[in-house]
Amino acid sequence: MAHLWSGRFAGDPDADLFAFGSSFRFDRRLFEDDVRGSLAWAAALARAGVLSVADAKAIDDGLRHLLQRAATDQTFVSDRHGDEDVHAFVERELIERIGDAGRRLHTGRSRNEQVAVDLRLYLKRRLPEIQGALADVVAAFVALAERAGDALMPSYTHLRRAQPVLVSHFLLSHCAALRRDVDRLDAILDEVDELPLGSGAIAGTSYAVDVDALAAALGFGRVARNSIDVSGNRDFVASFLHASALGMVHLSRVAEDFILFTSEEFGFFELADAAATGSSLMPQKKNPDPLELVRGKSGRAIGHSTPRTRGWDACARCLPSPPDCGRTPPSRPAPRPGYSWRPMSPTTSWPEGLRSATRTKSSARW
Repeated sequence: MAHLWSGRFAGDPDADLFAFGSSFRFDRRLFEDDVRGSLAWAAALARAGVLSVADAKAIDDGLRHLLQRAATDQTFVSDRHGDEDVHAFVERELIERIGDAGRRLHTGRSRNEQVAVDLRLYLKRRLPEIQGALADVVAAFVALAERAGDALMPSYTHLRRAQPVLVSHFLLSHCAALRRDVDRLDAILDEVDELPLGSGAIAGTSYAVDVDALAAALGFGRVARNSIDVSGNRDFVASFLHASALGMVHLSRVAEDFILFTSEEFGFFELADAAATGSSLMPQKKNPDPLELVRGKSGRAIGHSTPRTRGWDACARCLPSPPDCGRTPPSRPAPRPGYSWRPMSPTTSWPEGLRSATRTKSSARW
């Protein structure tokens, strides 16, 4: 079975190793973003004269058909064909539908930049949805605060009564944290708003692709400044993991406050029947299970970020984990020798296949 990367290989990869490296069960959620990126790339190739008008139209029609089919058939994007990832899935489905023209979609494009643009498009699409959900929670708190009027309740420190406060003041304290979460996602949207497509595997593409037109077509505000950096940049993923963890901490705090304050011991609020569950043994109980689940699910988001931050970051940046990573570094590190550039001259003996793999990329953009 041929794969996107199998050009130089004589046979198929080991089946177990292929299954181990397959990411389709995770990245299948990038399907829509992968197709959108491919639509823009096909149009860019057509503008550059790389694709014929007939091929460009066939590819465009085929990709739009895939989008429509996925929208009407929830079982369409599946691993029944054993695709390695969502990119392989899209290419195989496209080729099955339009024939060899589908193979030319990948011309001049690396899976490196394809993954990068898919991730960015996914976050550009999903972050506003999260912001909208947070805004709904804030609006609900504001409505409760207005209903509370001049009602008072004790505030607490160390779970001991401190000073009297307005109930509305307590409710709006949660709004303040959630508004910060929305602002934090705005900052991530700005970080994500950078087009990586056109950077190739690392050094751009030798085709005259108009990256500014690509950025406009996909809704990016700017083009990446350096192809080497953007091909491996996952800083925005780390930013999103941190924002997700912190947002869930805030929601967990909301949940815990209402778990306590709706209990008989506090009794400041009444938990609606529709937002509670009962007990199979004790019929008098009204359990705040949904709130407890919010607290439980927050652990998963925090787990994706904090305990594994160093390991995730080391993998994303291809850095080794030092054996003395537990030591405290000196406050003033000793100066280290610098690096010097040793250029490869035109007469240097280059490894076979390197010079002809792609034409040398020289561009002020990349």
